[in-house]
Amino acid sequence: MSGNGAGVGRHGLTPGKPQTLDFTAGRLVSRRLDPGSRVVAQFSLVESPAAEVNYGCGKDVSLETSAGAGSPLRVDWPRESFLDLPISR
Repeated sequence: MSGNGAGVGRHGLTPGKPQTLDFTAGRLVSRRLDPGSRVVAQFSLVESPAAEVNYGCGKDVSLETSAGAGSPLRVDWPRESFLDLPISR
């Protein structure tokens, strides 16, 4: 996985370092919510034969396999984390 800033200047994630990820290029589904409603955010990887997964092995992405990936990605959400959601009326 890499934080790509809407497809510009890809870079790998650094373990133990807080990161800001820009999801503006992703697909959003919207719905009118009642006051006091809670929001649930779900993030997932694109799994498609047309998409390559960069396991961060340092090889050409098309030659990488999950065997060389190492330990699974773990994401911690610190208390100060937030989602900036666009609101329109």
